[in-house]
Amino acid sequence: MKRRNNAEAKKSGDKNKQKSEKPKPKEKGHKRSLLWSLFCLILFLGYLVLPLLLLIIPGLATKLIFLSFIRWPVFVDFHLPEQYNITATQNVYLTAEDGVNIGVWQVLPESLGHRFKGSSEENTRLFDEALGDDKPVVLYFHGNSGTRATYHRILLYKLLASMDVHVIAVDYRGFGDSGGIATADKIQHDMETVYRWAKERTKNSEVYIWGHSLGTGLSSVFTANLCKAGKCPSGLILESPFNNLLDEVAFHPFGAPWWIVPGYNSLIRYAFKEGAEYFQSDESIDKITCPIMILHAKDDVVVPYNLGRKLYEVGQEKRPKEAPTIKFVSFDAERQLGHKYIVRAPELSSIVKDFIKM
Repeated sequence: MKRRNNAEAKKSGDKNKQKSEKPKPKEKGHKRSLLWSLFCLILFLGYLVLPLLLLIIPGLATKLIFLSFIRWPVFVDFHLPEQYNITATQNVYLTAEDGVNIGVWQVLPESLGHRFKGSSEENTRLFDEALGDDKPVVLYFHGNSGTRATYHRILLYKLLASMDVHVIAVDYRGFGDSGGIATADKIQHDMETVYRWAKERTKNSEVYIWGHSLGTGLSSVFTANLCKAGKCPSGLILESPFNNLLDEVAFHPFGAPWWIVPGYNSLIRYAFKEGAEYFQSDESIDKITCPIMILHAKDDVVVPYNLGRKLYEVGQEKRPKEAPTIKFVSFDAERQLGHKYIVRAPELSSIVKDFIKM
C-alpha cells in the first residue's frame, strides 16, 4: 500500500514537473513576435538593397533587360518544330559577323505547306526558293525571355502562315539554341545577319519587320538604320511597344514595390542607361520612312498602354510630312488580351492584311 502511494506520488510529481517545463503562452508569443520582426527586417533590408545591386553587380541590368536565362518550354528540340504544333517549318542556323550561330525558324505560308516533304536537301532548296515567290515575308523579333518556341509566339506564326505569309522567327544570341551572350549592340548585328539572309532570297517579295515588346525597341533602332542606309523594309509592325527603355523600366510592374522609395526613379534610370540607346524608339521613329503600324492592348500591364501612345504621338510630331501616316490600333481592356495575346483578336488577320496590302 505504501509502495503504491509512493508510485502515485512520483507520477504526480513527474506530471507537475512536465507542466512546469512547458513554456508559458506569453513566452511563446514573445518568441514568435521576435522571429516575425527579424523576418520583416531582413525583407525590408532586401527591399532597400536590391535596386543598389544594379549599380554594384556588372551586367545585372542587362540580364534583367533580356531575361534570356528564362526559357519556357524548358527542354526544346528546335530541330523538330512539329513537336510544338507548327508544320512546314525549317530550322536554320545563320552565322553572324563575329562567328556566333543564330537560331531561326522559317515557316512556310499555308498554301506551300503541302510541298514540305522528301529529303532534307530537297526541303532546304524548297525553302530557299519559296522566299522569292512574291508572297510577303515577316521577320519576327521577339521580346525578352523565352525562345522562338514560346506558345504565344507560335500562335502568331501560325496566324501569319494561314494568311499566306512567310515567317522568319529569330532567337537573338543568348536566347534558345543561339550562341553567344545577349547584348543590345551585338543583337543589332544578329538582326542585320537575318535581314541580309532574307533579302538575298526574297527577290521582289516585300519584307516586313515585326517586333514585340522589347523587340519593338530593337526593331525601331534597326529599321531606322536600314532606312538611313537606303535599305528600308516594306513596313514596320510594333506590337505592345514602349517609347524608350528608361520609361519602360521606370514603369514596369516588377519595379512597383520601389516606386515610393525616394530617388528610385533616378537610380533605376542610371542603372539601365548603358545600352539604352538601342531601345530608344522615340529617338528613331523620325528616321523610319516606311509605313508603321502600332498594336497595343489597353490592359497591358507589362508595357503600359500610355507608353505606346507616347511613341505614336512622338512619331506623328517628328516624322517627315511625306512619310506615311502611322496606324495605331488599340484593343479594349475588356477583351483581356494583355501583353502577349493580341494574336487572339479575331480581327487581327484583317488588320495585318490591310497594312501589308494583301
